[in-house]
Amino acid sequence: MVNRAPKLISYVKENLLVYFVTYCQKALNLKHQTIKLYLAGVRHYYIRYLGYDPMANAIRLPIILRGIKKSQNNVVQERLPITSSILNKLCDLLSKGMFSPVLDLMFQCALKMAFFGFLLCGEFTCRSYNDNSCTVLLQDITVDPTKQFFIFRLRSSKRDLFRQGVNITIYENDTFKPVDTMSKYLSLRYNTGALPKSPLFVEDEFQSSPLCRETFISSLRQLLGTLGYTTVKFCGHSFHISIRSSMWCRGSYYSNIMQVVIRLLHTIHTI
Repeated sequence: MVNRAPKLISYVKENLLVYFVTYCQKALNLKHQTIKLYLAGVRHYYIRYLGYDPMANAIRLPIILRGIKKSQNNVVQERLPITSSILNKLCDLLSKGMFSPVLDLMFQCALKMAFFGFLLCGEFTCRSYNDNSCTVLLQDITVDPTKQFFIFRLRSSKRDLFRQGVNITIYENDTFKPVDTMSKYLSLRYNTGALPKSPLFVEDEFQSSPLCRETFISSLRQLLGTLGYTTVKFCGHSFHISIRSSMWCRGSYYSNIMQVVIRLLHTIHTI
């Protein structure tokens, strides 16, 4: 049986293909893969009967297809914040002993700094064991002589577009005492031979490798699991998103508001 080209067939332009794809997605609610299958049929039809590929020089069509794919695969996972109540339980658990005296104090220090600084996990940990280009050092922390606050010099962050760095001030409060915890931790590190250019947070108390993101998240989830929480809903952004949902304790309310204003002003300045 010989296949013959239909008598009424015209060359198709990219505009028509764009309208076709948009109609399939908006009106017919077709998935990205199904739309691509339909386009493959159109392409096969024109190559077979007219000898040309209508999508060979298409510019907008691939972009629109990628946009459809991203819009259909944009599944947002639920993330829970580390609230002041959860932070209090984590610190109580660490004070009773979970890892070792040094690591317990270190994690308390890291948790409090992340919470009151509204930090992303990557702003105080490294990505991997081999990537220490943005490692936070002991010299990046300056404790006020009155111990009313300490300053964290954040040298690099994905929110700092021009990599100018920003000083994050964390104030003392009667409930969590983040400054007192940081002061004790720094004294312990320096007394055990650490240098100003040593990593602030480490993988193990017996080595100076900077704390890895995966190690921190794994340890955090271990602590949360011990407390009975569903660990998969907590991630490296749980401290940062606490800005939107945490019920702040009375002693730290004003310092938290001040911290938000500082971070927002810094963002506006860098942009």
